[in-house]
Amino acid sequence: MTYIRPFRPNYGTGADGQITLSGNVSKQVYNLADGSAISGLILSSSYIPSIIRCNGTLTISGSIDGSGKGHAGGGGGVTGSGGYGYGGGGPGKGYGGGVGYDNCGGGGGGGGGHATAGGSGGTYRTYLPSGNGGSAYDALGSVLSGVYGEWCAGSGGGGGGACYGINGVAGGAGGGGIVIEARQVIVGSSASINLNGVNGNSQPDPTNGGGGGGGAGGLLIILAETITMPASGTIITAIGGSGGSAPGNPGGAGANGRIYLCYLRSISPSDAASRSNPTATVINLAALPVGIG
Repeated sequence: MTYIRPFRPNYGTGADGQITLSGNVSKQVYNLADGSAISGLILSSSYIPSIIRCNGTLTISGSIDGSGKGHAGGGGGVTGSGGYGYGGGGPGKGYGGGVGYDNCGGGGGGGGGHATAGGSGGTYRTYLPSGNGGSAYDALGSVLSGVYGEWCAGSGGGGGGACYGINGVAGGAGGGGIVIEARQVIVGSSASINLNGVNGNSQPDPTNGGGGGGGAGGLLIILAETITMPASGTIITAIGGSGGSAPGNPGGAGANGRIYLCYLRSISPSDAASRSNPTATVINLAALPVGIG
């Protein structure tokens, strides 16, 4: 027989105690006690995603910096080694630009994908291959099932192609990923959560080599009974990086990331979604049945 129940977040054990997290993250999963806070936390690409659990109230009073802490950008093409740019990392990796020939610059690298597909790189000629943008993907369904993986961060942009002895340049890294699960999450007016993708590198040579693709924005998922956001301002960003410049063959732009505010009891204010760029997706978990059996 199959039963249904509303989804319940995992608030953790509280084993790390009541603390204020700051500085660099030192492990993937934190288990905080009631009354803990986050102030000045820096994510690491070694932990995708960072997972912070709290069995009571968690206050975000300072910054969480995860820009460029997602999947790495691809390296630029190297002359004498094929010349093609390398693809970025992650499930929505941007593809590397093609090698230049016939007085053409190398193709631009593709932007990393996430909420949408990444932008494709530019090219001087239609027959010169540029890097395709990476595909879109979503992590929410897996996280609700307790599964965390490479899709919990922004993907990297592809590297630009080489041409005539000029190496291509690297794509930008994607934004980091963080999942916060607490009974109550309070985001203060002085808080900021930045999970932006990095811009692709620009080609310094004016005639050869393609620009790097931009990294995609990262991922934030908040799962809580109650969520309180500030009354105004843009507190959370997960913007894709721009493609690196190169005359006629720039890199493609990285896609924006994903921001989810998921609650069981309440969320405030009524326009909480607009505290984010891109605008957050707000989900009432109590109305979300989960099949078990």
